[in-house]
Amino acid sequence: MKGKLYTLFLFATACFLMCAPSRVNAQSETHNFVTYDTTFTNSPGDVWNARISRPSGLFGNGPDTASRPLIIMMPGQGQMGSSDPSLLTQYGPHYWLNSGWDGGVQLGNGTHYPIIITVNHVSNVYPQPYQFFIVLTFILSHYHVKANSVYGSGLSEGAFTTGGIIEYEQTIGDHLGMKLYKALAIFEGTPTTPTSSFPTTPTTCSSEWCDTSY
Repeated sequence: MKGKLYTLFLFATACFLMCAPSRVNAQSETHNFVTYDTTFTNSPGDVWNARISRPSGLFGNGPDTASRPLIIMMPGQGQMGSSDPSLLTQYGPHYWLNSGWDGGVQLGNGTHYPIIITVNHVSNVYPQPYQFFIVLTFILSHYHVKANSVYGSGLSEGAFTTGGIIEYEQTIGDHLGMKLYKALAIFEGTPTTPTSSFPTTPTTCSSEWCDTSY
């Protein structure tokens, strides 16, 4: 299983390499990063944990305040439904950061260091895309994420929820969720989502979903 997950991780990194522009800056970015755990609360009963690796000077005055690409990952149901922060390092980029990877992505003009975030849903094991949308849009607005440079990754339930963002809309036809990502690398078995989670007709619109049928 670890070998398959490592392959997925390499694929996600390859997506970043292929989708990122070959000429973005004249020199490599600095790598004075900090990593810490935090909590996002959308509303009572809707709580998310996150492990964040970002420039230590992101909110200060200096070169590290500039926007950067984001790699954001969500694990599966085995890592959902708990406030234990160690679950954020069992798989995905923060597992590999703990195993020797420095977070760098090598491009033709040097090594670049994207912001890396792993999230899990504390409230239950089955987060819905509309719940993640609130967290994701806050992250994009708060952490100086570069426009059109969001790279999503997910395993199992995290793959379903991340992939569901592609269909998420607030009004028919706005494609709101689809516009957030540059690329996805997701790995999922057969989904068992209840049919109530899916839009039933091309004109269905509710507080949770608004889109055409799968």
